[in-house]
Amino acid sequence: MSMFKWKRKAESSFTEHVQKWIESSADDQDENLSDSEVDCVTWVKRKKTLCLEDVATKVERLKNEGILFAELEKYSESIERFKTAIELQPNDGRLHEMLSQVFLMRGEDFLAIQAAERAVKCCPDWAEAYQTLARAQLNFGELNLAVESFRFANSIDNTNEEIEQELHTELMKPLKLKEEISSVEFVYSLLLYFYQQHLFLHAFHTVSMQVRVIIRRFTNLAKVEQKKLIDRVQHSVALSWKVRDLNIFITETFEDALAQVVNLSRKFCNGEERKHPLFGLPIVVKDCFSTKGVRTTLGSKALENYKPNFTATVVEKLLQRGCVLLGKTNMDEFCMGTSGTNSYFGPVKNPWTFEVWRGKFDKEHNLENDWYITGGSSGGSAAAVACGISEIALGSDTGGSCRNPAAYCGVVGFKPTYGLLSRHGLVPLINSLDCVGILAKRVKDVSLALDAMAGLDWKDSTMEFYTPYLSADVVKYWKLISSILEREGGCKLVELSLPHTRFSNVCYHILGCSEIASNMSRYDGMEYGYRSNDEISFPSMLTRSRQESLNDVVRQRILAGNFFLLKNNYDKFYVKSLQIRRLIYEDYLRVFNDETVDVLLTPATSSDAPLYSQLKKDHYNCIQERRDDYFTLPANLAGLPALVLPVGLSGQNLPVGLQLIGKHFGEKQLLQLAQWLETRLSFENLSQDLMKI
Repeated sequence: MSMFKWKRKAESSFTEHVQKWIESSADDQDENLSDSEVDCVTWVKRKKTLCLEDVATKVERLKNEGILFAELEKYSESIERFKTAIELQPNDGRLHEMLSQVFLMRGEDFLAIQAAERAVKCCPDWAEAYQTLARAQLNFGELNLAVESFRFANSIDNTNEEIEQELHTELMKPLKLKEEISSVEFVYSLLLYFYQQHLFLHAFHTVSMQVRVIIRRFTNLAKVEQKKLIDRVQHSVALSWKVRDLNIFITETFEDALAQVVNLSRKFCNGEERKHPLFGLPIVVKDCFSTKGVRTTLGSKALENYKPNFTATVVEKLLQRGCVLLGKTNMDEFCMGTSGTNSYFGPVKNPWTFEVWRGKFDKEHNLENDWYITGGSSGGSAAAVACGISEIALGSDTGGSCRNPAAYCGVVGFKPTYGLLSRHGLVPLINSLDCVGILAKRVKDVSLALDAMAGLDWKDSTMEFYTPYLSADVVKYWKLISSILEREGGCKLVELSLPHTRFSNVCYHILGCSEIASNMSRYDGMEYGYRSNDEISFPSMLTRSRQESLNDVVRQRILAGNFFLLKNNYDKFYVKSLQIRRLIYEDYLRVFNDETVDVLLTPATSSDAPLYSQLKKDHYNCIQERRDDYFTLPANLAGLPALVLPVGLSGQNLPVGLQLIGKHFGEKQLLQLAQWLETRLSFENLSQDLMKI
């Protein structure tokens, strides 16, 4: 509390002035007053004097308590005492000046400036009021104003050595320091300048003071950074509310996100956190990743209220890098589907619907009647990135579940090499195919997320594309990107044969359903999942629980899987599918090793996003899924990294994406090529001005 030990000149208090006025007025009584009236006036003046004495005593007590609390570093109590005293004596400059000192100790520089300015206004000839104002301005970074205040204080009282020493702050001006000069260079420059000017006495004092200024500057910058981080999250939250009709989220964690970003920025201000490129970035996570204390439903009624007691490794790594979780995104139930419409919580709707329908349809055409689908099963994550709610989102990719919606929503979708990213905490669909997927607006963001999440985790258990049903838009962009790679990128184009790719759909269906049947057996209503009220018998309860909580797609795949795993069918279906998968893997191995191919360029989907009404036509859902799976499944069966890049718009003004497939653990080369293409294409993401149709 050294600030309160500054030497102060004796000042006449407000109370003394008032008391003298009352005494003088008592001697000048009006002679025309009667004796009773004189007695009354005397009594009132005497009462006023007693009241003023009580106020002065109370103010003195509050002032002493404020000083004591400040010395004990109980700044809130100290500020409260000084404010109460100021209410009693608002024109006492000493109280305003002391309040300013407490604000300085608390680090609230702007409030300190305001209090000091009131002190100067009350006592314009008091040097120490200007000195306190200068210190507050200095801490706030207003160096020029601080120098002027120190000069004014020195002109009032040129005998105060402390003011004279602090006045040498103005010697910073000839140095013409810039922001890029480091703190060490700053201090060295000050010392050198002072010695050149023969100002030895003040050199070390001023340098030590300027070191404090540097720290304050850093703190102020950190406060600005904190505001930017909070504004970014608030913007994402506001945008989420704006597009609620798209049904992107299953569970929102907006309040936790705001608390998290405040906590992160405070740690960063205190030097506890090293800033990562992803620091403060809002992210969303597909609702198949476990998140501690936040429900994880997999888009199913069976897990509607399930809250894990741990967080998936990849999510935990992103949070450790400073990412802020906004919520869990909608998905096809248990990742089974490629439309984004099979969720217990309702279908996800493609944000590009707004762009296509802008001024094109009448009021009857709205999201309640029809919309373009997002694809699936990571439809919610793709829609969140397309809207601008999040720059990075996590999805899963078992047979294209990340790349398919990326193509429909006009974002980047990436599936890494099987085993590169930990699957711990990713609720399994097909253990041998499941991968963590990344969705982002830019390839650069995919690279940052991949770097943050990659690493060992001991908890982790691991011309055929040219089809007759390809749309003209997809074929056009496939040829265009091929020519760009050859003409501008210096790539050599080679036509390849992957003969076993045509079996990938059947192979995936048999292997997938078999593993699904095994994995889904845990949701029996006993330990996990929804439990029916039918308690007649265990088989009856199990049957009713699944009928009530699982949709038709999930139940069909469980039944098919159990059929393939029957003793009489196991070798005929399951074992043969494993053999075919091996042949598919060897096809890619041959292409990448023997024919020295670095990257494969293929379609990602057969067309742009279809309308929901189209999808619900008889058998169209199944046909569309098979067509789109054909392009993305082989990379999963072979365990290869693959990325979908938006390359242009179709005739309906909807996104078209192409797929790049790389070598095992060739993510770096794959992302570099994708980023090069991205800069050449300059694909414009969806505008955030979504609702103005």
